[in-house]
Amino acid sequence: MRKSTYLIIALLIAFNINAGVKEDPKRESTISAQVVDKESGEVLTGVCIMINGEKSNTYTDFEGFFELSLSEEVEAIELSFISYNNKSVSIGQLLDSADARIELDPR
Repeated sequence: MRKSTYLIIALLIAFNINAGVKEDPKRESTISAQVVDKESGEVLTGVCIMINGEKSNTYTDFEGFFELSLSEEVEAIELSFISYNNKSVSIGQLLDSADARIELDPR
């Protein structure tokens, strides 16, 4: 009798845990681009790419590239780098371009 009671309780707990887990209906897309100096065309390593309102961010690699997964609500990303002006870039611009290249202006 006790084993069946414990089994029923365990099943109810498992069902309630699974019932609380909902699939996230938000679709995600991945963007990627290369970040370069506007004047010289040199790649910029270590540029911070941020999403407004989110704690996560990423940085460009040694060749100036980054890749970021975004939910469809995100409209723009913000780029910042020492000695360069911050820049906001719309996601639409990056999704429409096969070879996305972002130029940062030196201060």
